[in-house]
Amino acid sequence: MTATVNNWLPLFTRPQTVEILLDSWRFLQREGNLTLFGYVILENHLHL
Repeated sequence: MTATVNNWLPLFTRPQTVEILLDSWRFLQREGNLTLFGYVILENHLHL
């Protein structure tokens, strides 16, 4: 899956923003609702 930021803004250059995303994924994994096999976070989009 690929997800893009609205207007391709480079939001993921901010460590705080990436940490929010990673914390959310960790929570979902811990609760058993998400299995991630890999991901790539780039400055304006991500791949799962």
